[in-house]
Amino acid sequence: MSDYQTRMAPPIDSAMPPPPSGPTTWPMVIGIIAIVLGSLGLLSSCAGIAGPLFVKFAAAMAEEGGAKESEMVALRGIEQYMGLLILDSILGLVAAALLLVAGIGLLKRTAWSPRAMVIWAIGKIPLVVFATVVGYLVNQAQFEAMANDPQQKTPVPAGLMEAIAAGSAVFTFIFGIALPIFVLVWFTRAKVRAETAGWRAPA
Repeated sequence: MSDYQTRMAPPIDSAMPPPPSGPTTWPMVIGIIAIVLGSLGLLSSCAGIAGPLFVKFAAAMAEEGGAKESEMVALRGIEQYMGLLILDSILGLVAAALLLVAGIGLLKRTAWSPRAMVIWAIGKIPLVVFATVVGYLVNQAQFEAMANDPQQKTPVPAGLMEAIAAGSAVFTFIFGIALPIFVLVWFTRAKVRAETAGWRAPA
């Protein structure tokens, strides 16, 4: 470039703001995750409601069919917590429906969707604790029934049963608590709150 062209070129202001960027993509990512997990949660909760009822029906049919006592051990371990299992599934159904609706709202960038996600996260945390406790009690009841079964030829060591029950409870808690904690942290960030404050209200 010649000296003349250099002198005629417009000055570059280093303080000029960068050009405006397009819309952020995180609402789509989190919204899709919420929709997928919400849909899976609905299916899982429906199966969880029907499952204990099916177990009770199967136990009654097995007794009428002359099933051996050793074959009824696992079923009897579940029967005593039937009510808690159904309650856990009903609460999970409500939480999954809220997550699904909130995910759809995020995709549309509606004003109410961030609050719906936060409400879901706050309510989901105690549900995870409840589900973890119920799952642990059911596993313990089944293992105890198996350990006390006189017809069990090769009993499983009590320490191994306890480890399996505890490991299952820890996995259930960590897997269930991960997304709610992320949602609470993400939607309380100042940058995210500033962005979602400008989203449109529902028509």
